[in-house]
Amino acid sequence: MRRKLVHPRTITGASIQTLPAPVPPSPPRHWSIRLLLLPVLGMTAAILLLHESPADRAFLSWLWDAKARVFPAKQHWFFRTVVHEGMKDAVIALGVVALGMLVGSWRLATLRPWRRPLLLVVVCVAVVPALVGWMKSISPRHCPWDLALYGGSEPWASLWEPLPAGSQLGKCFPSGHASGGFSLLSCWLALRPTRPALARVVLLMALAYGGAMGLARCAMGAHFPSHVVGSLCVAWTVCVLAARLVLPEALEVQPASACRRA
Repeated sequence: MRRKLVHPRTITGASIQTLPAPVPPSPPRHWSIRLLLLPVLGMTAAILLLHESPADRAFLSWLWDAKARVFPAKQHWFFRTVVHEGMKDAVIALGVVALGMLVGSWRLATLRPWRRPLLLVVVCVAVVPALVGWMKSISPRHCPWDLALYGGSEPWASLWEPLPAGSQLGKCFPSGHASGGFSLLSCWLALRPTRPALARVVLLMALAYGGAMGLARCAMGAHFPSHVVGSLCVAWTVCVLAARLVLPEALEVQPASACRRA
């Protein structure tokens, strides 16, 4: 069977099928929305949910020995020596190393491209714990071990209620110990422009490290989970704002191809 050939001049406009125009990709959200507003709103909601619901107290009650009226982990050598002291000292050591490399970048050409990323890490490792420490000093929230629920004398109070008459400031929110671990979020941002795939791994490691430090303090009776999330919220905000000032390219959208090549 022979095909019928159609002369180009016989093709009418109605018979031409046109493909739909490709839809242009939507522009990425501004960094202040992607990396600041949305995460901070999510963490604030988590703080309110944990504190105002029974979740905070249920978690601590699980760690509290009601018969002995103690938090068993409070005096345990692992929590006191390895977690409370060792993990904190490791963060300080990393900050000192970053500071030394930053100073050395004025002498060593190999370190010069890393000057601003190193500055970001040094600033965040110093500022995040200092800011959280100041916030704790003016906070009315009490530590679990201060509450009557867990052997103390202070009543639990909602965030919307004033402290009872005669009650002293609790000075326990956010979690100071976890803030050191969460300051390592600066390493994620420092690596993001040049090593995006590695940066994602470092992000997970920083979250796990700070979370482990915070939850260990919960096991010792020093904090509620909402205190740990509060520390994360402060650290995240400081690191992102510091990156905006020191390393703004860290806040740009990373293409998927760059992540695969890294």
